[in-house]
Amino acid sequence: MYKRQLTDPKQKSQEEAANLALQEMLPAVKAMDAVVKSAQSIAGEVLWVSGRTRLDVAYAVSRCCSLATIEPARACRIGKCILRYLIATQDHGMYYPGPEGLHTQADLYVKDFPSFVPFSQMFRSYSMVAFSDASYAPSATNEVSIGGFIITVAGAPVCWRCGKQELKSMSTTESELQAAREGFTGTLSVRALLGELDLGKWQVWLAIDNKPCVQLLESNQPCSWRTRHLKIRADTLVQSRQIGLMNLQHISGDIEVADILTKALSSTRVILLKAMCLVLSLSLIHISEPTRPERI
Repeated sequence: MYKRQLTDPKQKSQEEAANLALQEMLPAVKAMDAVVKSAQSIAGEVLWVSGRTRLDVAYAVSRCCSLATIEPARACRIGKCILRYLIATQDHGMYYPGPEGLHTQADLYVKDFPSFVPFSQMFRSYSMVAFSDASYAPSATNEVSIGGFIITVAGAPVCWRCGKQELKSMSTTESELQAAREGFTGTLSVRALLGELDLGKWQVWLAIDNKPCVQLLESNQPCSWRTRHLKIRADTLVQSRQIGLMNLQHISGDIEVADILTKALSSTRVILLKAMCLVLSLSLIHISEPTRPERI
């Protein structure tokens, strides 16, 4: 029971009663509750880590934060599981290779995972790739879709986000479209920062694993009344593609790295996506960089 973190029916009923009592409290009174304070404390700690170097725990952290004031006891359990995982993988971090190391890591990835072919533009020193994904209306979030995106520059992630989408979606395509729009907006911010640093021009790619969404963004043909609202929402991305602000690419769901931000995954898949995002153990990093860093 302890190993699987299962609770007996009595303890579960006590938690449900406590959660119902929290819903009836005023916000000022709820903020003083000891369990809520503990949940908010642990949620803040793991949120800081996930926003800096550990995007692999971002989805679990978002669930912990959303439950902190609703189901604080459950949020504490999720937070402790995240901390145990971080302790077990404390030598993991983000690897930002130079031009030579980037090609080396791409070759090693193909060697370690021969059955998966990554998006080729991701491992190029002049490319900025926005991977976006969405989990359509899961019951755990009251049927509000979860969206997320990861922006990589020269192969390494520099910006990521996950959370509930602002609008409820009526289809998977609509939720994927919302995630794609957020990912593209993120590339504009990153591009502006790189421009301020005078780091040259970057080729921007938007990688989506949902084929209907990609077809919607590529087509200029009139659509039926059923999908007209989606066509209107997609106009910004369509125009940006037409004027050359970004390129669009459909990719397989197996190599959609933003999948790690939208749902709970098996350990095998987490290892695969972490390797693609260059979230690596220090012992696995093959450093073949020059002694002095080179400008990309």
